[in-house]
Amino acid sequence: MSWHLIRTLVLIVAALSAAGCTTYVFQGQTTGPDAFGKDRTFQLYWTKTEPLLGLPTSTPAILVTECTPTTIHFTNEPEGVVFRGIPGQDRLPGPITTIANNQVCARVVNYSNLSEPIPGPLLVEFYCEPFQGSEFAPVPRDYPAPRKEPYVFAVQEQARHWRWFRDEVAPPPPPPCREKR
Repeated sequence: MSWHLIRTLVLIVAALSAAGCTTYVFQGQTTGPDAFGKDRTFQLYWTKTEPLLGLPTSTPAILVTECTPTTIHFTNEPEGVVFRGIPGQDRLPGPITTIANNQVCARVVNYSNLSEPIPGPLLVEFYCEPFQGSEFAPVPRDYPAPRKEPYVFAVQEQARHWRWFRDEVAPPPPPPCREKR
């Protein structure tokens, strides 16, 4: 083999290795009352990517409520890890029924950034509730009901993958619905 071919192969392998990354999937569950007063299982999950070169990044954390297709996204913001409500879809409990644009409706109490997760309890406070909506709506929006104490999600590292290139990781299955339909 020629010196140029060996050097080219070494450069290709080095470039591919530098593009490689480790992807972690974090997931936690808890139970509690939903916005309609039903006992539900709530699942929170996200991925963290650590490139060989560069800083770790994360996807938004996604909250899934048992028996509904509702997904709530928690993102890294200056205020910490938060879920911002949507005017017309979310409201504050009590006589005030509307929320402001960019209203923080839920906040992770003990994490400041999803790129720095620590397996163990993750505490989430909910301040808003979804509008009850029309009885003709196919599926109402649903998530944990606001309460004084935070919801505690037992977060675990579910999977770790090393990959040559960044790509999407399949989400975990949603919690099974315990309701008889």
